[in-house]
Amino acid sequence: MPHRYGHFAYNLETIRKVPKGRSGVYAIFAGDQPVYVGVSRIDVQRRLLTHWYKRGNVNLARASRAGATDSMSFCYWLMNTHIAWAVEATLIEELGGTEVLGNLIGRTVRDDWPQDWKKERDNVVSQAKESAQYFLSPEKEAI
Repeated sequence: MPHRYGHFAYNLETIRKVPKGRSGVYAIFAGDQPVYVGVSRIDVQRRLLTHWYKRGNVNLARASRAGATDSMSFCYWLMNTHIAWAVEATLIEELGGTEVLGNLIGRTVRDDWPQDWKKERDNVVSQAKESAQYFLSPEKEAI
Protein backbone atom coordinates (compact mmCIF):
# COMPACT_ATOMS: atom_id res chain seq x y z
CA MET A 1 0.00 0.00 0.00
CA PRO A 2 1.47 3.38 -0.93
CA HIS A 3 1.77 5.82 1.93
CA ARG A 4 -0.58 8.80 1.90
CA TYR A 5 0.85 12.13 2.96
CA GLY A 6 -1.41 15.01 3.91
CA HIS A 7 -3.55 17.03 4.14
CA PHE A 8 -1.25 19.99 3.69
CA ALA A 9 -2.12 23.61 3.11
CA TYR A 10 -1.87 24.33 -0.60
CA ASN A 11 0.96 26.86 -0.58
CA LEU A 12 4.49 27.19 -1.87
CA GLU A 13 6.16 26.31 1.43
CA THR A 14 4.40 22.96 1.82
CA ILE A 15 4.62 22.06 -1.86
CA ARG A 16 8.40 22.50 -1.69
CA LYS A 17 8.51 19.91 1.13
CA VAL A 18 7.22 17.18 -1.19
CA PRO A 19 10.18 14.92 -2.09
CA LYS A 20 11.68 15.72 -5.49
CA GLY A 21 12.03 13.22 -8.30
CA ARG A 22 9.39 10.75 -7.10
CA SER A 23 6.41 9.45 -9.06
CA GLY A 24 2.97 9.31 -7.54
CA VAL A 25 -0.57 10.58 -7.34
CA TYR A 26 -1.86 13.76 -5.73
CA ALA A 27 -5.24 15.28 -4.98
CA ILE A 28 -6.08 18.92 -4.44
CA PHE A 29 -9.03 19.86 -2.24
CA ALA A 30 -11.21 22.93 -1.75
CA GLY A 31 -12.33 22.51 1.83
CA ASP A 32 -13.14 18.81 2.21
CA GLN A 33 -14.02 18.30 -1.45
CA PRO A 34 -11.47 16.91 -3.90
CA VAL A 35 -11.34 19.21 -6.93
CA TYR A 36 -8.45 17.73 -8.88
CA VAL A 37 -6.63 14.41 -9.07
CA GLY A 38 -3.32 14.20 -10.86
CA VAL A 39 -0.39 11.90 -11.51
CA SER A 40 3.27 12.43 -12.16
CA ARG A 41 5.36 9.66 -13.59
CA ILE A 42 8.53 11.61 -12.77
CA ASP A 43 8.14 14.27 -10.06
CA VAL A 44 5.01 14.96 -7.96
CA GLN A 45 6.55 18.11 -6.52
CA ARG A 46 7.15 19.54 -9.98
CA ARG A 47 3.52 18.88 -11.00
CA LEU A 48 2.23 20.59 -7.85
CA LEU A 49 4.54 23.57 -8.50
CA THR A 50 3.23 23.75 -12.06
CA HIS A 51 -0.30 24.06 -10.71
CA TRP A 52 0.77 26.56 -8.05
CA TYR A 53 2.34 28.82 -10.69
CA LYS A 54 -0.87 28.58 -12.77
CA ARG A 55 0.74 26.69 -15.65
CA GLY A 56 -1.12 23.43 -15.11
CA ASN A 57 -4.82 22.75 -15.14
CA VAL A 58 -6.87 25.76 -16.27
CA ASN A 59 -9.52 25.22 -13.59
CA LEU A 60 -6.93 25.28 -10.81
CA ALA A 61 -5.33 28.37 -12.37
CA ARG A 62 -8.72 30.16 -12.30
CA ALA A 63 -9.21 29.20 -8.65
CA SER A 64 -5.74 30.54 -7.81
CA ARG A 65 -6.38 33.80 -9.62
CA ALA A 66 -9.66 34.16 -7.72
CA GLY A 67 -7.78 33.82 -4.43
CA ALA A 68 -9.27 30.44 -3.50
CA THR A 69 -5.95 28.86 -2.52
CA ASP A 70 -6.37 29.85 1.15
CA SER A 71 -9.07 27.20 1.52
CA MET A 72 -7.22 24.57 -0.51
CA SER A 73 -5.13 21.61 0.62
CA PHE A 74 -3.46 18.61 -0.98
CA CYS A 75 -2.48 15.01 -0.34
CA TYR A 76 0.07 12.99 -2.22
CA TRP A 77 1.08 9.37 -2.49
CA LEU A 78 4.50 8.24 -3.64
CA MET A 79 4.28 5.03 -5.65
CA ASN A 80 5.66 3.29 -8.70
CA THR A 81 4.71 4.79 -12.02
CA HIS A 82 2.69 1.83 -13.30
CA ILE A 83 0.40 1.79 -10.26
CA ALA A 84 0.23 5.62 -10.01
CA TRP A 85 -1.27 5.86 -13.47
CA ALA A 86 -3.96 3.31 -12.62
CA VAL A 87 -4.67 4.87 -9.19
CA GLU A 88 -5.25 8.27 -10.80
CA ALA A 89 -7.69 6.79 -13.31
CA THR A 90 -9.51 4.86 -10.58
CA LEU A 91 -9.77 7.93 -8.34
CA ILE A 92 -11.14 10.08 -11.14
CA GLU A 93 -13.83 7.45 -11.81
CA GLU A 94 -14.64 6.92 -8.12
CA LEU A 95 -14.96 10.66 -7.43
CA GLY A 96 -17.41 11.29 -10.26
CA GLY A 97 -15.19 11.90 -13.26
CA THR A 98 -14.61 15.16 -15.05
CA GLU A 99 -18.22 16.21 -14.42
CA VAL A 100 -17.40 16.61 -10.71
CA LEU A 101 -13.65 17.24 -10.64
CA GLY A 102 -11.70 20.05 -12.26
CA ASN A 103 -9.87 17.48 -14.37
CA LEU A 104 -10.20 18.19 -18.07
CA ILE A 105 -9.34 14.64 -19.13
CA GLY A 106 -10.98 11.57 -17.66
CA ARG A 107 -8.66 8.63 -17.89
CA THR A 108 -9.83 5.10 -17.43
CA VAL A 109 -7.82 1.97 -17.00
CA ARG A 110 -9.86 0.42 -19.80
CA ASP A 111 -9.32 3.09 -22.43
CA ASP A 112 -5.82 4.35 -21.73
CA TRP A 113 -4.03 1.18 -20.72
CA PRO A 114 -0.65 0.95 -22.48
CA GLN A 115 -0.38 -2.16 -24.65
CA ASP A 116 2.80 -3.41 -23.00
CA TRP A 117 1.11 -3.44 -19.57
CA LYS A 118 -1.89 -5.59 -20.54
CA LYS A 119 -0.35 -8.68 -18.89
CA GLU A 120 -0.19 -6.92 -15.51
CA ARG A 121 -3.60 -5.30 -15.86
CA ASP A 122 -5.60 -7.37 -13.37
CA ASN A 123 -2.99 -7.13 -10.64
CA VAL A 124 -2.44 -3.40 -11.09
CA VAL A 125 -6.16 -2.60 -11.30
CA SER A 126 -6.73 -4.53 -8.08
CA GLN A 127 -3.97 -2.55 -6.36
CA ALA A 128 -5.33 0.70 -7.79
CA LYS A 129 -8.82 0.03 -6.45
CA GLU A 130 -7.37 -0.79 -3.02
CA SER A 131 -5.34 2.43 -3.07
CA ALA A 132 -8.36 4.43 -4.21
CA GLN A 133 -10.44 3.05 -1.36
CA TYR A 134 -7.65 3.99 1.03
CA PHE A 135 -7.77 7.54 -0.29
CA LEU A 136 -11.55 7.70 -0.08
CA SER A 137 -11.59 6.47 3.53
CA PRO A 138 -12.91 9.10 5.95
CA GLU A 139 -9.77 9.15 8.10
CA LYS A 140 -7.39 11.88 6.99
CA GLU A 141 -4.03 11.70 8.63
CA ALA A 142 -2.12 14.89 9.24
CA ILE A 143 1.64 14.57 8.98
